[in-house]
Formats: sequence, C-alpha cells, structure tokens
Amino acid sequence: MLPVLLSAVCLASPNPASINEEVETLDEVESGVRLGRIVFDSRLPAEIQVDNNTVAQLFAPGRLIINATVGPHELQVLTNGTPRTGRVEVPHTGAATVVIGRTGLTTGRTEDEDDADGAAKVEFRVAGDQDVLVQLADDRYRIDAHGQKGVVVPVGSYRMSVRSGNGTVVWASGRLELHQATDVVIQLAEGRMPEVSGGGSSFHPGG
Repeated sequence: MLPVLLSAVCLASPNPASINEEVETLDEVESGVRLGRIVFDSRLPAEIQVDNNTVAQLFAPGRLIINATVGPHELQVLTNGTPRTGRVEVPHTGAATVVIGRTGLTTGRTEDEDDADGAAKVEFRVAGDQDVLVQLADDRYRIDAHGQKGVVVPVGSYRMSVRSGNGTVVWASGRLELHQATDVVIQLAEGRMPEVSGGGSSFHPGG
C-alpha cells in the first residue's frame, strides 16, 4: 500500500523567494494509520517521489506539504533529469523537512511551533562532501560534511560568512535577514551561496 496519503501539485513564481503552495487532500484516510507531515521546499523545478511513487511535479520553485505515515520513507528527486536520493523519518509531531536546492538535497525535522519569543530556529545543513565553517555575527560553528547544526537567535539582521572547514577559503559572505520567529533552514555547500528556506528569510551577498 502506498504510504503517502496526500499529494499536491505546486505552481509557484520562477523567483525562488516567492513561494506558493496548493495542497489536495484525499477524501478518506485509512482508520488507525498515524500520519505526519513532510514539507518540501524546492528552489528549482523538480519531480518528487516518495517510496518509488511520484507525489508531485513542480514546474517552478515551490513549497509542498504532504501527509505520510509516521516512520521512514525513501526519497528520490529528479532535477534537470538528474536523480537525487535520500531518506526521511516522518515524526509523530512537527514535520520532516526536505530542502531541494542547486547545492543538493538535505533532510531534517522541525518541531511544532511554540511561542519563540521573537527568536528564529536556524538549522545549518551541509549538502556537500566538505566541512564548513560558518560565522554568524560573533559566533562560529564548524559543521562536518553532510552534518547539521541548530541554533536559536533573535529575529534580525546578521553578518554571515561561509568558509572551508579550516577557514582558509571564503565561499560566501554577506548578511542573513531573519524576518520571523519560525524555523529556517540554510543549506550550504562548497563554493556556493547559501540557500535559505523558511520564514521569508534571506541571504544577501556582499558587505
């Protein structure tokens, strides 16, 4: 039986900063099945498959939310004809999150939102095979290849740089704008600009 019980087709503006979503629910959900959510944020057109079943084709960058049974699921995403694979664990609460970017595909989890008291939950994810050194304002975080690091910071504007793990090569520098007290995912890879997902937040290269 197909474990994904909700599918969606999302059409969005070609501008990755403009995210629209359209969700279609099924008329029936099998009784006794525990459902959770998978949130996809794709920065480019993609075909999304869960457990070898196509659940959506995004013809432009967009955001997609589906319901799926709680537990592990296999992912395959086709971008420009290139397959990318991953595995996601759908939780009882919160949501599994998948960022599909030009730098790769990463998965993680967000908790149900609570009163964040003006703070954003930022998760850095490394999509490549190189360690990364991130400086956010006065704090530095070294993140292993394919690793993750979560921090909570007040909403606002921050100086941010992304370097090689040993700090010798600067891949990106600029300002990170956190506009809402919500979950934000920042996907990082060698030699690429950060890809920011969630909360209307953004990264602006330069001074």
